[in-house]
Order: sequence, then C-alpha cells, then structure tokens
Amino acid sequence: MKINVHEVTTFLDTNNDAFTRSNANVSTGALLGSGVFDGKVNTVSITRKSDNSNVFTGNLGFRIKLSNTDFFQTQVLDKKGKPELQDASNFIRHIKGIKLSVEETDRYLFQFSPNDMELIMYYKYDKTENGVVTHPQTSLKFNLGGANAHIGLYEYERSGSAVEGALATSNPANGDAKLFVQSMGGPSAVLKIKDETIEALKAYAKDKIGIVGAKIRLFVDPSSWVNKNSTEDRRFIIFNKDLADLSKFKFSLDTTAGLSLYYYKPSPSIMILS
Repeated sequence: MKINVHEVTTFLDTNNDAFTRSNANVSTGALLGSGVFDGKVNTVSITRKSDNSNVFTGNLGFRIKLSNTDFFQTQVLDKKGKPELQDASNFIRHIKGIKLSVEETDRYLFQFSPNDMELIMYYKYDKTENGVVTHPQTSLKFNLGGANAHIGLYEYERSGSAVEGALATSNPANGDAKLFVQSMGGPSAVLKIKDETIEALKAYAKDKIGIVGAKIRLFVDPSSWVNKNSTEDRRFIIFNKDLADLSKFKFSLDTTAGLSLYYYKPSPSIMILS
C-alpha cells in the first residue's frame, strides 16, 4: 500500500480537547514524499563514497524518502538565524508536524510506535578552510518522540455491513443476542450489569449469604467465525472497567500476575471466566 507523508498546517495544541479524539480535524499542506509498503521491512546503512565512512545505520524498519527538498530548504535551511528556529515554541508553530496516511481503503492494518520514528534531513553546506571551499555533508534529526502531540485518525465505513444493521437495532437496556466487536481501537465489547441486578445480589446479604465468586460465559458463534483454524484470532483479554473513571481501566489481576490470555475453545465454543 502507498504511504504518503504530508505537511500538517494545523497547530496541534495539546490543551485543545478536540485533539483528544480520533476524528480531530487536521488540515494538511504540501506532499513531502511517498513510499510503497510491500509488507517487508529492511535495515539500511549509508556510507560516504569519498572515504567509506558510515553516515547512517538504521534500525530494522521502513524508510520513506521525502523527495520534496524545496520544503526543507525554504522552511528550515533558509530560516537559519531567524525567529522561527530560535526556540521550540516558535518551531512547533512554524513546522506544525507531519501526517502519515495511505491512499487505498482496502488493505490491512499494521502497528507502529511514533516514539520510535525518525525524521532525518541530510544536507550539504559551504565550508571555507585555508582558502578552499568544500561541501561537507551532515544531517539533522527532528524529534518525533513522546514530547510531541500524536494523533490517530480513524474513519469508519459501515454502509451495507452486518455491523450497520446490528447498531441500528441494538438494545443497550436488555442486551443483544450477538455482539460485533469493534477493531480500530482494539477488538472489545463492554458488558454492563443492570443496577437492579446488582441490588438484587446485595439483597442476599440480609440472609447472611456472601458471594465469593462470579462467572461470565461468552459464546463464540461457530457459524460466523471465519478463521476457525486460527488460534491468534481467538484471544480475549478481560478488563475491569469503571465507567465513571476511565483511569481505572486496567487488566484483570490474573493477567497482570503473568497468566496467559484467555482463549475460547472451538468445541463447544464456550469460554468461562471466573
């Protein structure tokens, strides 16, 4: 799939609540470069022709050549000594960021860490020494790590899908016969127990009856399961989620203790959690 790198023209203000959601409106400017990802990653080593000295050795990854050299010439090199490059607060308003996107709409998902990304500008400059003018090559790395704002944009197209029909007839009060887990943010489903059910359970305390355990039974529909022979697609992670405080969203205690993720078994297609 073809990956494009564009200049971001919207200031990514981390104090703006709009940028905490995946549908934030971010405008883009010039196309800086493109690369076609074929599913393979490579490591690259760059050496100088003059003395074979090492210029760059990249970690295993995918590199995109930003062929729009005019952008870096006018926006970085030509700004030497000017206010735009004097401090970080000016710079992030001058060059507001980059956007990675794909042209196709029917490919596959892959995961990458923005903190591990590097943006490197290679350039030459005039150097006069003993009356001799040379053009040595050097490089400048731009920090793309955690100190910067990172935003993921997800667009859903559910027209004509089974999910569209399920959402249209969903019954949050009484529940649904079948759950369609969403995937862009990680496949997940929220199970909510009614307040009256909780109160009914509390009533047992009047008779000095204590509840020391509970079980949730999830059935995976074998008739609609596509990858019946796959084990990787049958993983479950159980979270304890307090809807009133998302900071308490965490793994269950047995998972944090090092136990493996939960799997459903193809026969009888039942998973019991206790």
